[in-house]
Amino acid sequence: MKLKLLAVLFVLSSLVASAQDSKHPWSIGGNLGWFDYYSPLKGYHVFNTDKWRFNPSLTLGRYLNPSFDVVGRASYGDVVLHPEKLKYKSYREIHRGIHSYDLLMRYKFNNGYILDEDASLFPFINAGLGLNRIANNTHAVVPIGIGLGLKLSSRFTALLETDYKFPFGMNAIIGRSEHMYTSLGLSYAFGNTAPTIMDEDKDGVSDHVDRCPSLAGSVALHGCPDKDADGVADIDDRCPDFAGVATLMGCPDKDGDLVPDYLDNCPEVYGLRDHAGCPLEKEKPVVIDVPKVIEPVVPTTPDVNEIPDNLVKRVFYMVYKYDLTAEHYQLLDSVITMLNTYPTLKIQIGGHTDKSGSDAINFPLSVNRAEKVKAYFISKGVANSRVFALGYGSTYPLVANDTKENRAKNRRTEIRFQKK
Repeated sequence: MKLKLLAVLFVLSSLVASAQDSKHPWSIGGNLGWFDYYSPLKGYHVFNTDKWRFNPSLTLGRYLNPSFDVVGRASYGDVVLHPEKLKYKSYREIHRGIHSYDLLMRYKFNNGYILDEDASLFPFINAGLGLNRIANNTHAVVPIGIGLGLKLSSRFTALLETDYKFPFGMNAIIGRSEHMYTSLGLSYAFGNTAPTIMDEDKDGVSDHVDRCPSLAGSVALHGCPDKDADGVADIDDRCPDFAGVATLMGCPDKDGDLVPDYLDNCPEVYGLRDHAGCPLEKEKPVVIDVPKVIEPVVPTTPDVNEIPDNLVKRVFYMVYKYDLTAEHYQLLDSVITMLNTYPTLKIQIGGHTDKSGSDAINFPLSVNRAEKVKAYFISKGVANSRVFALGYGSTYPLVANDTKENRAKNRRTEIRFQKK
């Protein structure tokens, strides 16, 4: 009868067996076990198979983390505590029924530290507390053991384990319950803790990584839209309605001189950035007419052409910083004075970085440096139409990025003056 019950348990387990993990944290199992009451600590041989009594057991387990599971086990069967009496007594006269209940903490070696979590074959160790009841005697035991697991499929695991149970307390002496328990079984994992994926804009990018969780976009742009389809997300695109290039924050550059068209005074002709996108013209000879009589100078409105063509103001930064300091404000205030003095004067603000980081870091950092300076000018009353800001990343170094000192010179914001 007991063998038939055990067979049923094995069939049910094999039909619905699985590997217990974080996605399926619970498991149940059926096992074929056998008690060995003549253990090596009693002076007998290991695995006295002629004295084994076979018993079924059921288990319930809970996944805690990649290293630990907690397992409850209940078994029932019968044992012969004094097999030497079989010489003159029948088995029915001297056998005893045993109920065994254990709560085990299981340490798994396939925890990602010792073995890979997906390892098909993995060892484990058990330790815990339990209760044994033999006839009318109930006493506590401490089971300690080892085992081996085999993942037969993504949802099927076979387990072989053996535990040595140490009794303690007065009843344990009376019950003579020190023994080994070995079992072979199958387990079934169930439950589902898969996280619910939130995707407010239904674009296939979950909200916790979506840079634009309320606007449907593309996976390649981390969930953000791109109206002009130039590969630059609209939130990063300085020209979201016109297809451009990534190095110019999505702005077009028809002549390919790396000066965006909206800042390029010669958008159809390849030019120089220092000349607002226009080519360098040949210098013409200057004829100086020296008057014979020097007349007194009459004060006039300042001429914007008095500003040198190559005048550049520079703000320098620490690594990965774009905040302004008191020293920076002193320089910027001098630029504001010039803008107030020359009402037609405009400025171009260019943010730059050294080569310390990747383009994905440097371009946004350079934009932040330029925009921070522009924001200060706007806060001081300078018209937005007179200030243009753009980040260039590390594409225009002042000097080679080969020393610490040179890299410090390249971490800068340049303010260039445009007279027309």
